[in-house]
Amino acid sequence: MMFFDNTMRPLEAMRPAGALHDAKLAERGRSDFAIRAGILSKVLSDRDYLLGSEFSGADIIIGHCCFMASFMGLIGNCPILEAYYGRLQKRPGHQRAYGS
Repeated sequence: MMFFDNTMRPLEAMRPAGALHDAKLAERGRSDFAIRAGILSKVLSDRDYLLGSEFSGADIIIGHCCFMASFMGLIGNCPILEAYYGRLQKRPGHQRAYGS
């Protein structure tokens, strides 16, 4: 949520009077995401989950980030990350948490 609130929709206190969106801050967020998505894609290029073949708590944390990136239309540019998120979406816990 911090990524979304601070980059795509800055907190009320950070916004100029009357502004609803800070384009420079949003672009910085997209750039930061692209850098991190590249790193994650390298890690996931030869494994199903972050720590190898076993699902872990790290996947829960990054899975939520993938959910937010998907919600904001960012994950489609990262096929490895998109496939990883697809695996997470098939897990029963994800389906219970996100209703999918």
